[in-house]
Amino acid sequence: TSKEPDGSLLIACGDRRESRCPSCAARYRGDAFQIVASGLAGGKGVSEAVADHPSLFVTFTAPSFGAVHAHRVRGQSKLPCRPRRSGKCRHGIPLACWRRHDEQDARVGQPLCIQCFNYEGQVLWNAHAPELWRRSTIAIRRALAHEAGVSTREIDKVVRLSYFRVAEYQRRGALHFHVVMRLDGFCEDREHFPAPPQDFTSEVFEVAVRRASQAAWAPCVTGDGNSAHVRWGSQVEVRAISGTAELGAHAVSAYIAKYATK
Repeated sequence: TSKEPDGSLLIACGDRRESRCPSCAARYRGDAFQIVASGLAGGKGVSEAVADHPSLFVTFTAPSFGAVHAHRVRGQSKLPCRPRRSGKCRHGIPLACWRRHDEQDARVGQPLCIQCFNYEGQVLWNAHAPELWRRSTIAIRRALAHEAGVSTREIDKVVRLSYFRVAEYQRRGALHFHVVMRLDGFCEDREHFPAPPQDFTSEVFEVAVRRASQAAWAPCVTGDGNSAHVRWGSQVEVRAISGTAELGAHAVSAYIAKYATK
């Protein structure tokens, strides 16, 4: 590198986080878009036939660990944070907040009462969310087996689950997952993606995912040594990917790619 400026050769850092390196994040975002788009619509060596396979866009959220300030909107109007007529928590903090917070307001995501908020529960949730997701993929296969009337061991010889998952921190600091899922038929060759049997429709796929989101749990140990478990929150959004502008392959791919670099 003696002929380079300052005798140094500059290389890309490769960080995917936009807050750390916008240029590397832009490249990563483009790569992520191509991976997801080809998985949903074909291309890049993937058959275009996958566009007809059952595909879902799912958001798994964390449960509530206490009341927090929120940015709420309806159309173009900002709504009060937590409108309630009266009431206080056991520490004397009002349970209502009538402020109309901006999206960038530093109070958004902060607890109304820091003594009531279950910080330990949220820490345990974030630490065990990856294990909860692993168990959820098993629960989805079990739910699919139930719908097909076969055993869990047999379902792996009938259909194959493929997914692209992105973890995002909400303003309250809890993780939630955006996941694109596709259901394929079984094939010994991992480079081929046959269609699943006709009985495995998008509706059946959606039922299986919803059932798994309610059934899955992961064990953990609290700070005082007691056994506990973590589960998904009640707000699990499951939508079938279609050819519409809002839920088409390109729209979903762009959404996932954005959160991959957030």
